[in-house]
Amino acid sequence: MRYSGKEQQKPVLLLLLKTVIVLVGGILVGFLLNYYVTSEIAAIYYPDSDGAFYALWFGCTVGAMTLLYLILFNGIEAHVFLILEITYFFLLVMILFGRDSLEHVFIFNPLRSMRDLTQPEMIFQSAANVLLFIPMGYFMRNREFGSMLKRGLLLSLSIELIQGIFAIGFFDTFDVILYMAGITAGYALFRRFPFEVMGTRYDQKLVAAIKELFLEIRGMRQR
Repeated sequence: MRYSGKEQQKPVLLLLLKTVIVLVGGILVGFLLNYYVTSEIAAIYYPDSDGAFYALWFGCTVGAMTLLYLILFNGIEAHVFLILEITYFFLLVMILFGRDSLEHVFIFNPLRSMRDLTQPEMIFQSAANVLLFIPMGYFMRNREFGSMLKRGLLLSLSIELIQGIFAIGFFDTFDVILYMAGITAGYALFRRFPFEVMGTRYDQKLVAAIKELFLEIRGMRQR
């Protein structure tokens, strides 16, 4: 069965339209997310650093583009996923360990920090800690629930110990609880809604689609 020129153009135009939505929508959503949310994180933890502001803006943009990509293409290319992994872990290390040296503080009673949840800033920081560790649940999604809890707890305690020992943050057991909440939520989310890391390179498909559209337009002009 042969298709008309318009029928052949439909998948090509659809691919190009999805690409434009991912790029433009990702930039717009990333800007809004950074302006209203992550810029507050930069102001709290890095008040004198413009680099932190732009790094978080970049992270928001990449994250927004990735989410749109997953929704529109029902999966993600392997090389795109690698870029996403690098971006996530870079931002994770920067947020957790990139602050200036503070005093050594160890808070072993989580209730002490929970009392401060009446303050808007504490609520914001707590929510940010949970959201920050949701992607970590993806890397533990194939493990048993008990194994995920053990590894998540070990990771969370290690982070807090490093912050407390090297005075780049406070050791706070409440933060451990928040990290674990994020990891557990991510674990449940990615097990319930798995996505495919595809081997076919999206950029090759996009180039092929553009070439196909160009040849079709060229052929219509020559008729």
